[in-house]
Amino acid sequence: MNYSVDDSGTESQNSQEPPAKTIRVCFVVLNAFPAICPDVSGAIGGIETRAWMLARTLARRPDVDMQFVVRHTGRIRQREFDGVRIIPIRDRLYRLRESVSTMIERRPQFPWLRFHGFSPALLWQLPVLAVWWPWRRLMQRTPDPLQPSRPYTHVDADVLACFGVNVTTATVIASAHATGRPAMLFLGSDADLDERYTPTSNFVTPYGDPGPVCRWAIDQADAIVVQTPSQQRMLRDRFGREGTLIGNPIDLDEWDHRLTSAQIPEGLASLDRYVLWIGRAEGTHKRPQLLVELAQRCPELPFVMILNPRDTLLEQQIRRTAPPNVTIVDWVPFPRMPAVFRNAAVLVNTSSLEGFSNAFLQAAASGVPIAALEVAREFLEESYAGEEAQGSMERLAEIVRQQWNDRDERRICHAREYVEEHHALPAQSDLVDRAIREAVEQQPVR
Repeated sequence: MNYSVDDSGTESQNSQEPPAKTIRVCFVVLNAFPAICPDVSGAIGGIETRAWMLARTLARRPDVDMQFVVRHTGRIRQREFDGVRIIPIRDRLYRLRESVSTMIERRPQFPWLRFHGFSPALLWQLPVLAVWWPWRRLMQRTPDPLQPSRPYTHVDADVLACFGVNVTTATVIASAHATGRPAMLFLGSDADLDERYTPTSNFVTPYGDPGPVCRWAIDQADAIVVQTPSQQRMLRDRFGREGTLIGNPIDLDEWDHRLTSAQIPEGLASLDRYVLWIGRAEGTHKRPQLLVELAQRCPELPFVMILNPRDTLLEQQIRRTAPPNVTIVDWVPFPRMPAVFRNAAVLVNTSSLEGFSNAFLQAAASGVPIAALEVAREFLEESYAGEEAQGSMERLAEIVRQQWNDRDERRICHAREYVEEHHALPAQSDLVDRAIREAVEQQPVR
């Protein structure tokens, strides 16, 4: 009988099955370039971190050809990272549009614009966009998000995969189907399953995505990957779709290495211990304003906010109202994040909803207990990684103080073991590889 030596140096029996066919996969996560190239500044969240982690892991397999579509304001000169080929979309003004969109809402009738606030930057941003917009309308061939579009139609791949439910996802799915290929949808948040996503809805998400477009994307995706059992239930009950459950991954080997070797960001070098919060300056779901309230309730504790840019006005408000015991950092390169957790005593989450927070996995892997206001009760109870306050700010403050003062080593060890068993990257990437191949094999005739 034939044997081979695997990467760990141990012998394993050769399978009698033929080698798997090489499959060409393309992930589309437009804002992921800062996660791919840490030298590039920019906010990244759980979707970007998760997608890039899976992409570079799948790219190591000899039977997977991996590509990744990203957007950037400048020219991307390096076209391959960790074996993944990068397909760039150059969009010089998308960060400007994103900044303006947090303060201005476009309306279908006069006065056409509604201001949610004012920033002096609007005095130059609006004229730039006013000049740019007519040219964009003339040059854009497919403004309808349900129509195929380049570069997605021209990607040389067997399957297209997108993350999160939004306008871009719908366009990717339409492009895949127009070229006879399946499209996969990886959910990124419970908000991706909003019950207001109906074909006739007038609902628009806080990010400007119309409810009917989001519903179309969910209905038309050939395969859907969910993060949690609750998402699996919501997908079935609200949309009549079945989802494949694959937990968010964490590369424990890389994380552990950086946990001991990464340098702490300069803005945090003077703090030996703190309560940590990570998220976007976004007031509906992430709610950093509640962290400010929590810090005011706990003036004896130092807090650190990793506040990624999103809503300019909210960010200004947070910086203006934060008490002296809060240190705000607007960007930390991912390779340095383990050092941030190394000195954290507690991780706080104030979100109204999550899909599954990568920060929870990072905290549990780092021995940092979690205090959540009103999300992830299932995970926290099963893993012993922390406690949920059932929406009470008073209870959240109690939990934070308790975790700060009493470190429970037994619960911390259990949480680490849970992450190793249920979220380790190799096992989760195996499940993703299998789901991708099933989507290709079961592709319907269109």
